[in-house]
Amino acid sequence: MVTALDAKLVPKALAIIAKVGRSATVTVRSGATYDAATGKYTGGTSTPYTVTMTPRLAYEQRYVGSPSSGNDVIKAEDCYVLLAGSGLAFTPNRGQILTILGTTYRVIDVKPYETGDQIAAFELQLRR
Repeated sequence: MVTALDAKLVPKALAIIAKVGRSATVTVRSGATYDAATGKYTGGTSTPYTVTMTPRLAYEQRYVGSPSSGNDVIKAEDCYVLLAGSGLAFTPNRGQILTILGTTYRVIDVKPYETGDQIAAFELQLRR
């Protein structure tokens, strides 16, 4: 069921991303096997989807960890983008491939921003 907050914020999120966003391609793999040693997928099928999202944003330094501190979930070279949560033909997940302006990134983490019963936007943590 769509809540009153959904009715207000989901269209606003779509409008903002459409206004400031840029085009990118997300490649969704199904049936592939990931080899952690090589960092590559083998087998399966790939389906590309064109999406609009915010420009890449850098994480604030306070969120960046280091292996020596034991907090290296977000690395200095990581960035993030916001992707509208409505109208997608796929669900963003870790491990998907995202190409922005010819540069390829791997989705490291996905954080949904829920406004009620709907997801207004997804924050995708990206790494080259």
